[in-house]
Amino acid sequence: MKLSIKLTARDACEGERIPWGYGVAWFSEARDVWILLPIPLNVIVCGFRRGYYALASYGAKDNLERRTWKLMLDRAERERDAAIELLVRSQRMLDGPTQPFDQTAVQTNGAEDDPDAV
Repeated sequence: MKLSIKLTARDACEGERIPWGYGVAWFSEARDVWILLPIPLNVIVCGFRRGYYALASYGAKDNLERRTWKLMLDRAERERDAAIELLVRSQRMLDGPTQPFDQTAVQTNGAEDDPDAV
């Protein structure tokens, strides 16, 4: 009696019975099937596949998190600046005119009267 083991991958759809001696290696989302390999190989291949994808996506996730943090920081700064500008404008409106009504806008030396000028 010969014992022969085929080292080939098989596909199994959802709900299908797994053949004897085979185990699940991974799920293929593109084809919507489970990839099956002989039992000692499915664990090894699954480990290598997970390791590869973990290393491949490590830099991308880190870069994405940093970019997201930077965008949130910039947005918070813009909102803060807009709130400060709104506060300053409303304060100027509440203060009213800075010059008495009888004083002219042009001073005697020819310079314009600007309350914000330093």
